[in-house]
Amino acid sequence: MAATRPSPDKDFNHSVALLQGQILQLDTLLSAEFRQVVIDQLKDNP
Repeated sequence: MAATRPSPDKDFNHSVALLQGQILQLDTLLSAEFRQVVIDQLKDNP
């Protein structure tokens, strides 16, 4: 089935690149939120 399409690999690689970009953004957001939670906890419990 994939042979009928001109270049399925290019589309797939593009999708993977987009996904990786989104995962990186998510990872950065989660790290920032987690850091803030840890900082808040340390402030509350000296």
